[in-house]
Amino acid sequence: MASRKAHLLEEAYAAMKSLELAVKHDMATDEEKVQLDAWERYSVLLSRVDVAKAGKVKWPAMPTGKV
Repeated sequence: MASRKAHLLEEAYAAMKSLELAVKHDMATDEEKVQLDAWERYSVLLSRVDVAKAGKVKWPAMPTGKV
């Protein structure tokens, strides 16, 4: 479970990186800003997942859309 959480967090951070750069350099589209917000919210929810609850882990839904 912990390895799945780590893998999902890694995916989220990778998805956020390019979006963050686009926002930082004022190059992001409105859709990219929405995507970044969704990925940030997802990563917060994911970081709160308690993997110690064997069999009862509720994983948040991964954001959809192109990154």
